[in-house]
Amino acid sequence: MKKSMLILSIILWITSSAFLAIAEENAEELKKCPDFTLKTLSEDNVKLQSYLEEGCVFIDFWSTWCKPCKKEMKELQKLFDKYHDRGFTVLAVSLDAAKDQSKVKKFTKQYKYSFPILLDPTQEVAKKLGYPGVLPYSLLVDKEGYIHHMQVGFSKGDEKEIEREILLLLDPVKADDVDDKADEADDSDGSEEKDSEKGDSEEETGE
Repeated sequence: MKKSMLILSIILWITSSAFLAIAEENAEELKKCPDFTLKTLSEDNVKLQSYLEEGCVFIDFWSTWCKPCKKEMKELQKLFDKYHDRGFTVLAVSLDAAKDQSKVKKFTKQYKYSFPILLDPTQEVAKKLGYPGVLPYSLLVDKEGYIHHMQVGFSKGDEKEIEREILLLLDPVKADDVDDKADEADDSDGSEEKDSEKGDSEEETGE
């Protein structure tokens, strides 16, 4: 009997140790997003940390010459309207050159985006956050400053995955509902987008 209890104790210890190791490994996979300060279109300086105090933040690097960016921002506005009152926000960081900031103002005014528009004309912050040279480039950061989701490019249907990741931080139970609705959607809706059109690089656009 004592021998059986000893064996059981060893098995439980090994099992608990394994789960602890997996948990620690998963925790280590989450990388901390560096804080940064950028100017808004009205020349105000804002810090990432000030938004994280309210909740999770979707940092979206984009440009006026990037077609997939424009499609993504349309969907981001919907997500912002839907979840902003629960602490979620979008920081749309333009990588347009300083000489093209008038285009940024015109574009954002035309589509009436209500989330903050920030400027990174030198791409200093973008590169600090791992910008691969293809837009849009996005990061979802939790309230503690950890990166939970990274995305390069955008094509139709990606907004469902983005919403699911947002809900995993805001309401994990409802995140499954997004998956169910995505499965019910007609697969033909995504046929209009080709993988090669998912993102725009600066080399392709000549910028």
